[in-house]
Amino acid sequence: MRRRFLVAMVLARCASSLRLVWRATPLSSLSVSGGDAASFLHAILSGDVASLGERAHAESCLLTGRSAVVDLVTVARDGDGFVLLCEDQGRVLAELEKRVVAEDVRVADHEGVVFDVTEEPGPVEEGSRSPGESLELLARRALAGGPGSARRMENVWMLGGTSLGGAGARVAVLGGSHDGDRGAWEARRVRAGRPRVGFEFGEGLPDRNPLELGLGFACDASKGCYLGAELVNKMRKAGSLRSRLRSVALDPAPRRGDWPAVDATSLDAAGGFALATVPRARKLRVGDAVAVGDATGTLLRAPFGGGGDGDGDRGGRAAAPDDARGWDAVAADLAALEAAAATPYARELLGREAARAAAKRDALGPDDGDARDRERRRKADKLAAMAAKMAAFQGGAGAAEAAEEDAAEDAAGAAEAAAEAAEAERKAAKLAAMRAKLAAFQED
Repeated sequence: MRRRFLVAMVLARCASSLRLVWRATPLSSLSVSGGDAASFLHAILSGDVASLGERAHAESCLLTGRSAVVDLVTVARDGDGFVLLCEDQGRVLAELEKRVVAEDVRVADHEGVVFDVTEEPGPVEEGSRSPGESLELLARRALAGGPGSARRMENVWMLGGTSLGGAGARVAVLGGSHDGDRGAWEARRVRAGRPRVGFEFGEGLPDRNPLELGLGFACDASKGCYLGAELVNKMRKAGSLRSRLRSVALDPAPRRGDWPAVDATSLDAAGGFALATVPRARKLRVGDAVAVGDATGTLLRAPFGGGGDGDGDRGGRAAAPDDARGWDAVAADLAALEAAAATPYARELLGREAARAAAKRDALGPDDGDARDRERRRKADKLAAMAAKMAAFQGGAGAAEAAEEDAAEDAAGAAEAAAEAAEAERKAAKLAAMRAKLAAFQED
């Protein structure tokens, strides 16, 4: 009995040492209501809104017809009402309103503020303190509800999970205001690898589809149709992307050497991280050293969305060996990168890669001369060769072949149009001949 009491005291003390940290985000809110709200949002957004349960939320993307990302949108439902958390509120509102034709749908924007709330030990820095006791109680309810929960109490929405995909909660105050600094959220965003409007995508920037930005997790692969779905599904099946969003762990001091340069779209120099869009033609891989302005760093998979490579799947995938050295060499290389990483967070990410490669190596078993093990090794080497060929194809050769395919498609289209024109002329000539015969018959 005394032991249970001591355990309870320790747990209570640990809980009391955690403080709620509030970080204001640049997100805004829209409310969507009406009898057709669910079906309308399901047809427009990339997520499965129709299956969204009561008091639940999910991530979606709003895309253009060409599959370019307009914004990452969190859709929350409580009863018949929906709230959308997004960054580019004006553009999202305009895109939704212009697609309402005869549906019973009402879209309204709200002045307000959205907080990320986390439990952290130690003192709370200035600017991250609670905006009020009542909101703190609601935030604790959201923390207890789980990562996919959503609740509404008058003008306050409480969602489980932060906007950066981490443990915590979101509290959206519709009609509220906050003049706090959003710099703390921005630094964490860069570290988390979350793409942002005006930095990685948006008006005035090159079009990016959600797979290139690591937002594939917000595009339901089982949905039959939504705005921009056709190109997303084609790219997902092809597995070949024009570019990928990567994190860069910056070195404390620049390395010597001539490293390939990448352009940073977001930079947190104090935290030692940057984000960069890396074109496929550059043939740069996770673990490569690169130059970012006057600094150098190491390319990493962007953690947001699970670190997936390609379509943003939350589980991620282990890197395939890029030559015939096998998984032992890959694991050793990743371990060396881990040791040389500049920050603890970079070491953590590279450690995950090393663990994945080591797990694959262990699954293959030791190469002790046994015929079965040798066969497994042979298949692994064959897979490595196939991966190398695929990488070469996705580089310059892939671009050339894609151009040839486009030219062939254009030629086929022209030939088809010419055939249709010839068929139309044949039918017109046949019709004229029939009319001439009919006229001759009537004269007789």
